[in-house]
Amino acid sequence: MPATALDIGAGAGKYGKLLNDACPECVVTAVEIYEEYVERFHLREIYDYVHCGDAVQLIESAVDSTYDLVLFGDVLEHFRKSCGVDLLNFFLYRSRYILALFPSEYVQNSVDGNRAEAHLSIWTEKDFAGMPHSPVYSIGTSHIVLITGYLAHADDLQNAVNFLEQHLSRGSGSASSPT
Repeated sequence: MPATALDIGAGAGKYGKLLNDACPECVVTAVEIYEEYVERFHLREIYDYVHCGDAVQLIESAVDSTYDLVLFGDVLEHFRKSCGVDLLNFFLYRSRYILALFPSEYVQNSVDGNRAEAHLSIWTEKDFAGMPHSPVYSIGTSHIVLITGYLAHADDLQNAVNFLEQHLSRGSGSASSPT
C-alpha cells in the first residue's frame, strides 16, 4: 500500500477517488493543468494537495520529491512524446512504482475549449522497453503497465504484478511479456 502518491493529470479525480478508497491513509497529490477542472471537479476535496500547472514543470520544481506511486492515468498521450519520456525518466528516480494507463488508436482533439485534452503522441509497449516493468495489459484499446522505479526493492515488482493480475483478472484483459 502506498503511503504517498502523485496523480499526473488528475482531470475529474477518478484515480484520486480510487486511491482514497483503496488506501485511505495514503497522502495523494494531484497535478492538473486546466484550472477550471480543479474547481469543477472539486479536486481539493479529493486530494490532499493540488498543484495547478503543467506537469513538465515538475522536472524543475520537484527534484527533491519522492513518491511510492506515480500515476499517469490516461495522460501520457496528451504530452509531446519527448515530454512524456522526460517525465517518466524523471519519476523513475523519484518513485517506487509508476502506473501508466494509455489508449491506442483513440483520436481526440480539444474538448470544450481545453486544448490540454488533445492527444499529441502515440504510446506502445516499446516505449517502456528500457524500464523495468510488468507485462503491458490490454483491455480493448486501453493499456496499463506498472514500471518499477529506482526506490523499489528488487523483489517488489513480482509482488506488484501478482496484485495487478489478480485485480485485472476481473476484466477481459490480456498481457504481453515485459521487454
